[in-house]
Amino acid sequence: MGTTAPKEIQWHEPAAYRRAMARQLQRKNPWEALKVTGFVFAGMMGLYAYVRFVPPPNPNRPGWLVATGIAVLTGVFAGYMFPWLLLLFPNSIVILSSKGINNNIVGHGVKIRFWAWDRVAACQIRIDTHEGQPFRTITLLNDADQELATFGLREKPTVDEIRDVLATYGKSLIWQGESP
Repeated sequence: MGTTAPKEIQWHEPAAYRRAMARQLQRKNPWEALKVTGFVFAGMMGLYAYVRFVPPPNPNRPGWLVATGIAVLTGVFAGYMFPWLLLLFPNSIVILSSKGINNNIVGHGVKIRFWAWDRVAACQIRIDTHEGQPFRTITLLNDADQELATFGLREKPTVDEIRDVLATYGKSLIWQGESP
């Protein structure tokens, strides 16, 4: 009895890999969290102004100092702390299916990315080092050997399982460096 390769395989990217990538992105664009903080602060202050100036007046409303403090704390939480809390959990799933490769991410927003099989020429497995920590990754390559995307790998699915699925769709798996 022969075995057949699965037609679909999926895994969650390691949370440590996603955190390392988020820190790298934060260093590239340190103003992103500050923008979120500013927008949330402005929204909270706008809400307070609405409550303050639209009749009927609420006799129990807090003063401007309390409202400003709450707005600052909410903005800092939304811009800096909440994204890092989300990164404590595996929040990115990679799916290799009959249609192509799908990546669903929840973090600094929700992103759904998709590459049809005709856009992917091959996949490359390598060890990437971020902040001194090695991560096993898989990179999608197009016909010109340009990187389309890179994902962190876990122990499951195994490299052989990924190779079998890629072979099902006529794609090769390339090793860079030592074979894992």
